Amino acid sequence: PLSDYDDNQIVEAMTKTVQSAQPVKRTENNIDFRTRDVVLEIDRFSGEGFRDISFNVRAGEIVGLAGVVGAGRSELAETLFGLRPARSGNLNLLGTPLTKRSPRDCVDAGLVYLPEDRQQNGLFLEASLAWNMSGYTMHRLGFFPKRKDETSAFDTFRQSLGIKCEGEGQQAGRLSGGNQQKVLLAKCLAADPRVLILDEPTRGVDVAARNDIYRLIRELAAKGLGVVLISSDFDEIEQLADRVVVMAHGLQCGALERDAVTVDAIAHLAFESGSPAHA
Repeated sequence: PLSDYDDNQIVEAMTKTVQSAQPVKRTENNIDFRTRDVVLEIDRFSGEGFRDISFNVRAGEIVGLAGVVGAGRSELAETLFGLRPARSGNLNLLGTPLTKRSPRDCVDAGLVYLPEDRQQNGLFLEASLAWNMSGYTMHRLGFFPKRKDETSAFDTFRQSLGIKCEGEGQQAGRLSGGNQQKVLLAKCLAADPRVLILDEPTRGVDVAARNDIYRLIRELAAKGLGVVLISSDFDEIEQLADRVVVMAHGLQCGALERDAVTVDAIAHLAFESGSPAHA
């Protein structure tokens, strides 16, 4: 009977780790991001599934990109990262136009993308954890990378991200969903990004792993990384974002500053603007 349980008891039954599974509360701060350097700026950016999108991200800022399924958020992210061609608009990274936009160009310039589907687009499930973590930096290691180079990322991130595994040679596909997602995050962080686009970073993970990832995102922002957080979970956006851009049917339909970021406000923009007639 549901009346016999509260949230913590349900979490404990699922994870056996109540302390690590406590929900991360969105912290208010007095940082005026307008005084920070702009690390990512897109202006009237258009491509397949979206058009005329404009916003910026400043150092240390988490900008949420919210909307319902079909809003065009993932298409925008893939275009920014060079996986799809842009039709028009401008993209500046660290104050410099990013005109060459293959994924390798983006990684080398400091823009890294964590895809929505880790199994289809993020990880090589039959490859080792060390190999997966070096996926974005393999081209920097030479044609025949040395084993110590492949394993350096593994040694760095296994402990810091709390990845539970047998060792560097274990296949990624043998890990739990939460640990696979942490390996994918390690792959992104190994590239030493200045801007990180996270597309549904907690999809398909358990409560404990979700909150580990929340803490990591906050820590990365505190170190000055610019973060674009794409999520269909409005609670997630509310907990993490410093500012929110809302999309519907490929259009930018509103924005919320930090003090105005609530689930209700996000939902109002996403759903009130979500009908084709309104768009």
